[in-house]
Amino acid sequence: MDSTLLLNGREVDFRPGQTILEVAEAHAVRIPTLCHLARTGPTATCRICVVELLDSDILVPACATPANAGMDVRTDSKRVKTARQEILRLLIARGHHDCPVCDQGGECTLQDLVHEYGLEHVPMTEPPRDSPPEYATSLIRYWPERCVLCYRCVSACRDYKHIGAIDIQGAGNQGRVVAVNPDICEACGECLLACPTGALTENLSRFKYRTWLADRVSSTCPFCGCGCQMEINVHKNRVVGITSHEDVGSNQGSLCVQGRFGYEFIADADRLTRPLIRKNGVLQEAGWEEALHYIADHLQTIRNDFGADSIAGLTSTSCTNEEAYLFQRFMRTAIGTNNVDSSARDGHWKTLAGLKNSLGLPGMTASIHDLYKARTILVAASDTTREHPVYANTLLEAVHQQEARLLVLDAESTSLAQRAEIWLQPQPGTETDLVNGLLACILEENLGDQAFISTQTSGLEALKTSLAGLTPDVVSSRTGVPEEKLRKAAALYAQARPGATLFGSEMKGISQKTALVQSLINLTLACGHLGREGGGLYPLAAGGNAQGVCDHGVLPDFFPGYQDLSRNEIRQKFMNTWNVNRLPETPGLTRTAMFEQAQAGKLRGLYLLGDNPLDFDLHPAPDPGAVEQALRKLSFLVVQDIFLTETALMADVILPGACFAEKNGTLTSSERLVQRVRKALNPPGEARDDQRILMDLARSMGASMDFASPGAILEEIAGINPLMAGISYPRIDRRGIAWPCPNARHPGTSRLYAEGFQNTPAAFFTGANTA
Repeated sequence: MDSTLLLNGREVDFRPGQTILEVAEAHAVRIPTLCHLARTGPTATCRICVVELLDSDILVPACATPANAGMDVRTDSKRVKTARQEILRLLIARGHHDCPVCDQGGECTLQDLVHEYGLEHVPMTEPPRDSPPEYATSLIRYWPERCVLCYRCVSACRDYKHIGAIDIQGAGNQGRVVAVNPDICEACGECLLACPTGALTENLSRFKYRTWLADRVSSTCPFCGCGCQMEINVHKNRVVGITSHEDVGSNQGSLCVQGRFGYEFIADADRLTRPLIRKNGVLQEAGWEEALHYIADHLQTIRNDFGADSIAGLTSTSCTNEEAYLFQRFMRTAIGTNNVDSSARDGHWKTLAGLKNSLGLPGMTASIHDLYKARTILVAASDTTREHPVYANTLLEAVHQQEARLLVLDAESTSLAQRAEIWLQPQPGTETDLVNGLLACILEENLGDQAFISTQTSGLEALKTSLAGLTPDVVSSRTGVPEEKLRKAAALYAQARPGATLFGSEMKGISQKTALVQSLINLTLACGHLGREGGGLYPLAAGGNAQGVCDHGVLPDFFPGYQDLSRNEIRQKFMNTWNVNRLPETPGLTRTAMFEQAQAGKLRGLYLLGDNPLDFDLHPAPDPGAVEQALRKLSFLVVQDIFLTETALMADVILPGACFAEKNGTLTSSERLVQRVRKALNPPGEARDDQRILMDLARSMGASMDFASPGAILEEIAGINPLMAGISYPRIDRRGIAWPCPNARHPGTSRLYAEGFQNTPAAFFTGANTA
């Protein structure tokens, strides 16, 4: 039951356990802070948040003082203001705060407070003559003379990120932030985000600009599937920094090292700036019209001589939703083939295929913040702290602050494995056996959610038959996991409800990825973890738009929205929208099959949008030499990219495209959130927006595919893809919407299956006898 207190003479309610600061924030009463970091709890070091309690002789810090019924709190009395002025004088006097030259001038909380409380002159220490101390990462510079020892950076690193690379050593004027464990620093910049002064500044952008000179453009980070929201800082058509806000996006201001510091490639001198055509064996610069007509002539010749299916197209997972949609439409209409796929084929699509086969919708079943309500979290075959560090922040918060129980199933030793309550370490290649063993144990000991199984699933008896013989001792001998540990993990996952299961899309070293995912789905269904807050399945996309590329039809067997291209009524709907008389009916080639067919001499032409098959670090191949040989056997290779990649060096034509900061569009995160990407600067030289290139190339081939803007492309997508029907640029201008979103009034669906499986029960996968 809520209690009440007086806040500046007004009676307000509060919940037990709230601090005075939290009560004030809940009732729109501002109390200034410097050291307070909401994510990690109070430190009460700066004391700037002091408030007066009527009839009390002392002032108390609002951030650390629990609210009590009947309190009479004054946040802006004369006594409070005088105390805050004196606190500010002491903080300033211990350092040297030279605002005119400080990188944070104009964006410094301390500077704002000095102005707010009317301090005109405070004697400061002499400026330091020594070299600045070395910080935990070279990407950030530490200025001890600007530091007020608020502990926010330390708390962010130790208590939020759970790393502990930095600490404060020394007392008073001798106190310093020092790198106590620099080897474990992730260079994520969480400390930089937390710093309220100019004590921590970015080393990449020092002195390139002043904060008030930069244009700030809100956008979405393109580097992984977390979909982090950020601001691109631009000065004189150059990206000079990346900033973020703690109250924006599911990342809440957090970014990883790549998201915060990985922007200098945008201005790299090696960017492609003009089209290139191979003439007499040498790549030579050409004009756009020449290059587009050259491509159109060669593709039309191949199609006329060998058929449309002798041509194929591949995209990367970095392209926007609009580009993905245009690309598959181009291949299906201008070329006339379903030979279209992406670099998500052997990664994220393997996980989505399992979800689609068993549950119906190929996507994460809940939002990442649902993890805060999980009682058990199973992480399977995912090095989440390395591959999705911002999602790992939420996961670790759930474990350390919400007391979720952490299970890790991984053959490799990862950071999360070392933190887990139970680490199941199977022999490589036996991960699916281990998951099936956990499931068999749960069913045998009747630990599952019987009500959920009986009302929401089908195929239980067939599943039990497929698991026959998978006793704990058999599973232990196969996997190397002790029988006792297996039983303990099964009981914990089944009984500590709700439970969340996270799994990566890379799953390196695991050949049967879809089978593992389907076994994890079976495990989740048997325990009834789907559709409820805190439970669910969390496929983590490695590529920045791996989810969106699949959503928008860059698949050889599905139209956008995972609509079956073999169905006549579906094909007719797309023919009407695209204004064509026919569309190919048979599924096209997958990415792997494309290279096999090229090697056999049956695939003649290949169009690559941002894809670099010869980057084997990004795209591991069983036989790298075979991929290169396949590319060499092609009659015609087109590469559209921003750099002269290994694959581009083999191309017949190269088209210079734009990077994420140079175009408008949308990306879809692992959470199925469709979010804006905004143009912050112009591409270099004659490079063009990739959407424009696709439309211009279609026009050169006599196909109609013209749109006035990316928003118009999304409007067409909404009209033809039921999952996206209610999503438009105006609706996602400030925050993203999760599909399915059936109409313009629908808020989107952050948690799937919350109302159960309405039409068809979820099917247990029994594709093979696992015993």
